[in-house]
Amino acid sequence: IPTTWEKFALENNKKFDLITFFHSVYGIEITNDIFPSLKNLNKFLEPYGISCIIVESPNSDLHFVKQKVFPELYGRPPISSKTVERTLGSFGINYSIDTNEPEQKFYIDDLFDKNNPDRMEPLSFIAQTQPENYNRLIPQDIRGKIEKYLKEKVKKDDKGFYINTPDRFIWIKK
Repeated sequence: IPTTWEKFALENNKKFDLITFFHSVYGIEITNDIFPSLKNLNKFLEPYGISCIIVESPNSDLHFVKQKVFPELYGRPPISSKTVERTLGSFGINYSIDTNEPEQKFYIDDLFDKNNPDRMEPLSFIAQTQPENYNRLIPQDIRGKIEKYLKEKVKKDDKGFYINTPDRFIWIKK
């Protein structure tokens, strides 16, 4: 559900040392491929304050899958670091991208175990749905494509099957 994040700050009439968006920009209202509410970001930061927007890296295997299925599923590409960068640039907000993207592995053994009752229908978060709503909301052909593209990226180590899911950190100083 799109939200207006700055409503909280307005209600408290405060400025903050640090404002973070940890994968939460995906739920912020987007218009014309930008986040209008980010225009107000510096208004809520102390003069020495910083903000960090953490999003899925374009190097993430999940980003690859979403790029393939979102246009068909939602009629648009997934929200990405480029969307954040475009937004900040359009408002003249200076930012830097941390090129040190931490290695993260997401283990998906349940994707291959069709008989497991705890199976995550399969990785409903890729389609940004709740697990209990995944089968009802996501058409069968899209579910098949999600699994197909995911299997193209899956790797295996001594702990099991995984995909790489690094995050991208975008820093804003007032």
